[in-house]
Amino acid sequence: MDKRIGQWLMWIGIGSQLLPALGAVAPLRALFGEAQAVVGVLMSVLGGFLVGLNAVKAQAQPAAGQGAAVPSPTLPAKREPVVPSAPPTPKPRAPVAAKSHYRVMLVSIGPRKIQVVREVRALTGLELVAVIDLVDAAPTVLKGKVPAQEARAFKARLEALGATVELQ
Repeated sequence: MDKRIGQWLMWIGIGSQLLPALGAVAPLRALFGEAQAVVGVLMSVLGGFLVGLNAVKAQAQPAAGQGAAVPSPTLPAKREPVVPSAPPTPKPRAPVAAKSHYRVMLVSIGPRKIQVVREVRALTGLELVAVIDLVDAAPTVLKGKVPAQEARAFKARLEALGATVELQ
């Protein structure tokens, strides 16, 4: 037995340092004996847990003749392939109400950046640096919750300068 423990220690690479320091394998045998005892205790606790779990499971299932019977598993019946018929007719949509407020979104600046910056500054009332950052970040929202008429005017003025604007 001592020889097998020594071989095992040599195999995992620590035997050459451990064996000369200990001088004997007897302390290792005691150590392995304690480890085996701990594993044995853990296995018995786990076994007891599993026995208790099986008892709870047995209580949860009704006995034969009591309550609902547990159906046996069956394979699902094969289905015939479904042949599509005529496509369904689309339902008529309700008319979409015109929006009262829009978000004005600058999609692209266009070739006249300076004029677009001036116009956005006049329409939003922001400082020059903030407007330049906003225009450079396109596509971006310039203004939110703008009344419909004002949003259309905003869009027309910017598109006249070559910018691409969307109303959302």
